[in-house]
Amino acid sequence: MYDLEDRINQAVFPGLQGGPHNHAIAGIATAMKQVKSPEFVQYQKQIIANAKRLCSGLQEHGYKISTDGTDVHMLLVDVRRAGVTGAKAEKILESISIACNKNTVPGDKSALNCSGIRLGTPALTTRGLVEKDIDKVVDFIHRGMCT
Repeated sequence: MYDLEDRINQAVFPGLQGGPHNHAIAGIATAMKQVKSPEFVQYQKQIIANAKRLCSGLQEHGYKISTDGTDVHMLLVDVRRAGVTGAKAEKILESISIACNKNTVPGDKSALNCSGIRLGTPALTTRGLVEKDIDKVVDFIHRGMCT
């Protein structure tokens, strides 16, 4: 007859159940400590300020933003106005070292032939860019799309 411990060990298939991993716990603890710092709060506010500036700058050039603005770190831009697809816009911007992702926008019939790109500001903010620098990024994006 099995004792209780043997029955418990047999109930769980080996390799499918694990305990807490110290590296995961340490990573979460480190992240929680960082997000409480005033520097992190300021960094997050700058990310949002940069995203809002990127959004308004592109709108001034006539691009449609799917949400008509942004309150978060990214935006979805309809690039049909520039006469390109999302995939073509992604390649154009990649060729001038601007990272983005092709993405569907409202009105698209197929995800394979999308009309939008997704842009975000965390990487730019991490590199120290502020709103006046974002104006230059907007100009680079617009010039890339219109050539």
